[in-house]
Amino acid sequence: MQEAISIQNICPHTHKAPLVLENGELSGSFLSRHFEQCSTCSDKIEALKIDRNSYLKQIPFVSAPKEIKVIFKQESNELSVRVKRRIRSMKMKRFEELTSGLKDFSLDVRKALLSMEFTLGAGLVLSVWAYLKFIN
Repeated sequence: MQEAISIQNICPHTHKAPLVLENGELSGSFLSRHFEQCSTCSDKIEALKIDRNSYLKQIPFVSAPKEIKVIFKQESNELSVRVKRRIRSMKMKRFEELTSGLKDFSLDVRKALLSMEFTLGAGLVLSVWAYLKFIN
């Protein structure tokens, strides 16, 4: 007999209570009217509202005073500006290291191309190639 009473107290629409709670009142729809009239469903919505409020209290700054929110927002903006400056300076430092390496490399290549050994070697190779190609 106790099982029959508990089965009657369970409404098949209670599993849709979070949907109604998240979307607010679904005006004029069957579910919103049903949740107003059915005691089981209205109890379920009230329990979900209480749980939701307790969860929101555990999230930082959801229930914090406005002054704390303003202070946090200002400090977070200052910190983000500092972090962005630091990232930019690190990027510029890396860029300067890279460009100085490229400058050193180009100076080495220029010195090598203008050196006496390279000029004589290239002249010898070109003269042998020209001799074999045109004269022979």
